[in-house]
Amino acid sequence: MIYLAGRFFNDRQAKHAIQLAHCLRNNGWEVFAPVEQVWDKEKEGPEVVMQRNINQILVSEHMLAQLDYLLMPAERMGIENTISWKRTELCLPDSGTVWEMGYASALGKQVFGYTVEPVTKLNLMLSQTIEGVVKPLKFFGPNATIDWGQLEKYEGSNI
Repeated sequence: MIYLAGRFFNDRQAKHAIQLAHCLRNNGWEVFAPVEQVWDKEKEGPEVVMQRNINQILVSEHMLAQLDYLLMPAERMGIENTISWKRTELCLPDSGTVWEMGYASALGKQVFGYTVEPVTKLNLMLSQTIEGVVKPLKFFGPNATIDWGQLEKYEGSNI
């Protein structure tokens, strides 16, 4: 089973995650995607959701984690003069995804990454955690196939 980790706090992110889960299932994989889980906040607290996700990581063989999301413009972050690279080159995953990746890695699970946008820089700890990188999600279509033997080793810069 593949645990599909990633950011899905808006419709665009959720659509990408659901599309990828569909693609993986079309390739014969069983997938647990938190984005597809219904959270009834009236009946379940956040601790229930976290424990459900932890349990799924425990029984998964692999994790496929989204490694990026678009940053807000640097000027809105107040750091316009401190970043020396273009924002589309920087790969910053969601903090919850990073936690899930670290937990899976500590359990000895294979962790793979994917990006929605092409990126060239990845945090050193993440680049050394992942086994390989799947091409950006825009290359996945509803009938796409994934050749896990053709995953690319991360070759970008570490930050």
